[in-house]
Amino acid sequence: CRICGILWNLSFNDRNKELIVEEGFLPIIKQSMITHINNNDIQYSICCILWKLSRKDRNLELIVEEGFLLIIKQSMIIHINNNDIQHSICGTLGNLSANDRNQELIVEQGFLSLIKQSMITHINNNDVQNSICGTLWNLSFNNRNKVLIVEKGFLLIYEQSMITHIN
Repeated sequence: CRICGILWNLSFNDRNKELIVEEGFLPIIKQSMITHINNNDIQYSICCILWKLSRKDRNLELIVEEGFLLIIKQSMIIHINNNDIQHSICGTLGNLSANDRNQELIVEQGFLSLIKQSMITHINNNDVQNSICGTLWNLSFNNRNKVLIVEKGFLLIYEQSMITHIN
């Protein structure tokens, strides 16, 4: 999707991150993500766009308000075996979870189980592991999430990941 590629390239500029959202692209991006939910290339491009856009505080609120969490969750499930998509989704979730309210919403919407599955599936992929750890880092700033992360069995997976990536 060349249009997605253009938006992704444009989103490397901080001012463009704001303008893309201000100009009303979020609903269009969301609809593209829904329409092409099974297309690896489009999902990857859109998740990369969201990853970049969510680096702006106001954007990370608007992305969640626009209803992207449900679609991101669906994409994460459908593309669980795709390293690139998991990397970009977890990068996006990491940015989105920099917001206190989003930390709660991400966990309430059942992402911990998916993050755990992604961490297990991609145990040998350094990029995916780094994105996941960034997400869990931000989620763990919430006291309730700290308990849930341990209760969901992440400590054993952390250990496996650390052993795998020790060098």
